[in-house]
Amino acid sequence: MSVLNGLVLIDKPQGITSHDVVAEVRKILKTKEVGHCGTLDPMATGLLILAVGEGTKLVSSLTEGDKGYQGQIRFGIETDTWDFTGQVVKTSPIPLTLESLEPMVLSHQGDLGLKVPKHSAIKVGGQKLYEKARRDEVFEAPIRQMSFKSLEFHSFNGETMDFSFICSKGSYVRSWAQSLCEKIGVCGTLSQLRRTYSYPYSLNQAVTLTELKDIFDKRDINKKALENINTQFFIPLEKALGDWISLKVFNYDLHLLRHGQISKSLKSQLIRAYQGQSLFRAKVIDGNSGFPVALIGLENGKGFFIKRVFR
Repeated sequence: MSVLNGLVLIDKPQGITSHDVVAEVRKILKTKEVGHCGTLDPMATGLLILAVGEGTKLVSSLTEGDKGYQGQIRFGIETDTWDFTGQVVKTSPIPLTLESLEPMVLSHQGDLGLKVPKHSAIKVGGQKLYEKARRDEVFEAPIRQMSFKSLEFHSFNGETMDFSFICSKGSYVRSWAQSLCEKIGVCGTLSQLRRTYSYPYSLNQAVTLTELKDIFDKRDINKKALENINTQFFIPLEKALGDWISLKVFNYDLHLLRHGQISKSLKSQLIRAYQGQSLFRAKVIDGNSGFPVALIGLENGKGFFIKRVFR
């Protein structure tokens, strides 16, 4: 079991996969108990939340949240992957001006039904789309509901456009960029992408893989060692999910919860805490140690239920 339990925030470099980052962090932290909370394509950089030790039980809760990106579209060319890593399949003139482009971009937000990229890991009929695309199979990519908000138009130099936005879980920036280009009638492809936010953390909290290695090369790998350095990149388990309702349990209630049961006393606490929220989420803490014991949710027809129990 890992001596670190929580989250590590990494600024992923370009050109490697999210799984490559996980593998490197496993080496640095000397533990196999590392997972990611939402992948980034190899061409993308920015915030990648890694879960360590008991923190791996938070993955499903963290992947449900919004994500923020800064990106760039290169007009005049279209690739088969809808980003600059692909092969050019179309070209077009760029009859755009700043005045004509900006309002069209800013109107392209809200809830949109967009095709997922054919070069993506979505499975259809048990097969990943990119595998079908690499075999040059003819198929229609599925349409997915995606949501985009807080869209900002940053610049246009006659060839490239810079933008930023917040999007919902499961949204593809490549799909948004491709649909925008289709809307304005110009070829284009995503040429840069950087994740700046992944619920509930920001890129300015993250460290690079090199920085993480330097930190742990000089210190014993334990929580106490992290207390004496800048630890904004490490979120201990007890501080994660800070926006969830927090409840304390003791003694027999604690014993029951550790064995997968909600006591009458804890259920009374949950009922008092529930204020008709459409999404009820509670983190139950050991009142003696302050360490999380379990995550509890609420489901129609099921009532309160235990989502995760921590060791």
